[in-house]
Amino acid sequence: MIKLMMLVPRRSDMDFEAFRDHYEKRHAPLAEKKLGYLKRYVRNYLPPIEGRPTPPCDCITELWFEDMEALRLQGEVSKDDLELRADEDRFMDRSRVRTFIVEEQESEMP
Repeated sequence: MIKLMMLVPRRSDMDFEAFRDHYEKRHAPLAEKKLGYLKRYVRNYLPPIEGRPTPPCDCITELWFEDMEALRLQGEVSKDDLELRADEDRFMDRSRVRTFIVEEQESEMP
């Protein structure tokens, strides 16, 4: 499996709870419906914690695909999806989103 990780910051005019609420109630269901090659979809939120440094993003999103071909095909299908793009603009700062293809290595714990 191939994993795409995205560092997703919220819009500057939005608080963390509104960002998370929109992502979970509006965007994630929309993405699940539209991303047909997606095998797993995980959102890891980084809530602000008093006394701790501000995280570089508000969510680390994991998008799992069967292989590189599935990732490529999904990119082709969704690059011009205006509904998905418009919704992203409602809650995330797309100019600051960073995307990485990663190879996960998990340790087997005793």
